[in-house]
Amino acid sequence: LSYWSADRPPDVPRGWPTAPPRLVAEVVHGVSEYNHAILKLPYYLECGVDVVWVVGLRRQSVEVHRRMDHPDPFDPWEW
Repeated sequence: LSYWSADRPPDVPRGWPTAPPRLVAEVVHGVSEYNHAILKLPYYLECGVDVVWVVGLRRQSVEVHRRMDHPDPFDPWEW
């Protein structure tokens, strides 16, 4: 799930947008899906996504990751 705001809309009417969304929500059910979402997290934040939610269905939890809260530049091997 992705969300674009009015001040940063997607730049194409059709196809894949090149502007990053404000929010990405990764909904996960198990451990392997959670691990995959966490591996993608630095890439989302590096490309300009402001907030990433990792929603755990089994755990009934939401982790919030903000770009301003993470070190820059991103090294996926340090996460």
